[in-house]
Amino acid sequence: MIQKLITIFLLGFSCYATSMAAPPFDIDDEEIQQAIDSYEERPWELGLAAGYGVRTNPLINSDDIPMYVVLNIAWFGDYLFFDNGDVGLSIHETDKLSINFIAHINNEREIFEWLNNSQLGIQFDGAGFTGTAPPDKPVEVPGRSLAVDGGLEMIYADDWGDIQLQVLGDLTNTHKGFEVWASYAFPWRHGDWNIVPSVGLNWKSRHLLDYYYGIRDSEVEVNRPAYKAHSGFNNFARLSVAYHINDNWGITGIAEYETLSRSIRQSPIVDEDGIGTLFIGLMYNF
Repeated sequence: MIQKLITIFLLGFSCYATSMAAPPFDIDDEEIQQAIDSYEERPWELGLAAGYGVRTNPLINSDDIPMYVVLNIAWFGDYLFFDNGDVGLSIHETDKLSINFIAHINNEREIFEWLNNSQLGIQFDGAGFTGTAPPDKPVEVPGRSLAVDGGLEMIYADDWGDIQLQVLGDLTNTHKGFEVWASYAFPWRHGDWNIVPSVGLNWKSRHLLDYYYGIRDSEVEVNRPAYKAHSGFNNFARLSVAYHINDNWGITGIAEYETLSRSIRQSPIVDEDGIGTLFIGLMYNF
């Protein structure tokens, strides 16, 4: 899996370097105004990509998460918006700066939920482990509940790139923690190619990480010792590549690797140092 990720990163950056060496794509003022008018007339964005991909699962005795369909669903009103899982309220908007209040489901839940379909036949809910395991008793992952996080988001876009910052806390009082997420992206468009490399950091508080990756005294078993997680930094690198065949059809590819903090890696229920995501597919924009 890691070799595949490295390969697609190298291929993607080769395309990016080639496009950098070519003359820039010119867009005149009339085309820009037409794009703005079209956007204002169609507040909805709906796209679908069908292909194959995988997201690795760092939890012990768990399956990776296959990806066959990737959706792009967004709606932007005068103040309210929905953007691929984020529900938001625009507080301040200028040509370059956007400040919003957003809320979304905490993404730590994904890897716990996927264990419902694991090869071990284990099922989980908010109350904890509810299934059976093979006789050799592998390490089991306790159940964790869904949480909704919310807070402030700032996006600053300029010619030299885009900066995004989020400060989020637990709105549902589930993990009782918070996180700070920051990223830098440099979108590059040349002809029918759209290439976006990005990097970022994600600091997560002690309460958040201990809720998802800690082991309570009541969950201790012979092969699952007690563990208290501390705060920590995750970091990631991502490459998104899209080729537009026409106004509706295109080919898209995504490669990402997220390095997990030491506090997560040392948990008894984690056996990977990071999370890799790889997807390539045929996309259609409605």
